[in-house]
Amino acid sequence: MTAVDPATAAGHVTAKDIAAMPADTPAERMVEIMNASQPNLAAVVLADAAGKAPTSASKLLRSADWADDWLHTLIALEGMLRVATARAEIRGHRSKARAAWQRARQVSNRLIVARAVTDSERRAARQAENQPPAPITVTRAARWALAGLHGKEVTDIRRQLLADEGRAELADRTPTGDDAFFAMATRRGLLTPTYDDAARTLDVEWEDFVDRVGVDVRSNDGIDGTLRDPIIVYLWGQALAQIHRETCAMLGIDVDPGDEVPILSLNLAALDLETAERKLRQLRYLASVRARWIEQQHLQRDLKHLAAQRHHTVLADATNRAIDELTEDYRCEYAWLVDRMTELVDPDTGFMPADWRSQRKQVLATLTERLQRESVPAAS
Repeated sequence: MTAVDPATAAGHVTAKDIAAMPADTPAERMVEIMNASQPNLAAVVLADAAGKAPTSASKLLRSADWADDWLHTLIALEGMLRVATARAEIRGHRSKARAAWQRARQVSNRLIVARAVTDSERRAARQAENQPPAPITVTRAARWALAGLHGKEVTDIRRQLLADEGRAELADRTPTGDDAFFAMATRRGLLTPTYDDAARTLDVEWEDFVDRVGVDVRSNDGIDGTLRDPIIVYLWGQALAQIHRETCAMLGIDVDPGDEVPILSLNLAALDLETAERKLRQLRYLASVRARWIEQQHLQRDLKHLAAQRHHTVLADATNRAIDELTEDYRCEYAWLVDRMTELVDPDTGFMPADWRSQRKQVLATLTERLQRESVPAAS
């Protein structure tokens, strides 16, 4: 068979086209095909689910760059194939129903693998962020102790520093609710737009925005990137939730956006063909909404984590600058603390003892008592 050449092929490729490609097709050619359009990616994913994709395609789908797209495409395909199976059944097309069911089963089996791969990728990313803390130097320990002795001043100075920079809101804890959190993160630059029209999209009338989201759900030709922009993602989720509620109301069902489409609960076989077909169209749309919703939730979770990290960095920087001021205001106390920390250093490492972090409260209480007893002046 002749392999599909992405440089010359017209239109979209199919799963059969992908299955006909040589097993040793280079990864570069597969990337061209997968990047060309959403239907092309779906074709590759279907071929892989059937065990008929080139080796390079299967490896690419499981890579960090493609694993999320692989997962979301599988979720969308699973819903559409389940609806296709039901449609073929009510039309009496047994062979088509059997074929669609078989493909849906293959996709469901691959979903198990894809979820494991993406979960593993996220765990690895979190572990990479949580590296063992660096050893604590005498200076760092003394600065911490000084901040502990003058906690309110540190908080007040930090708040003033951020206020002077027009970022007073970042001096507070992040809001707990997603609505308030993403609004704050956007206002304060913890999340910044990556698409030119993202900021303008925030000003669009809500119903117009929901319509745009609906078009993206129905699209078979790529995705609306702006909806996935960091400052739009939360609103995208709210619009998807509204569309899901409205579609469920038309179907007379009540399920969460992330739940599987309940085809069997509608008892389609008991309906006339026209009504059953209409409900199947609504179910297919609901399956697409579900796929987009899961994609949005994954992205929202990752962006919330990113914004929280950035907020922590801002606070840590402001706290360090506040302590810098304290070391000047309390020079004698700070020098005294450096001497006391030097007494506690582990002679084998030159750093504070390994159990320093767990003993900090006790050490601070002891230092406070000694500081008062020895009448150390704040500054010379």
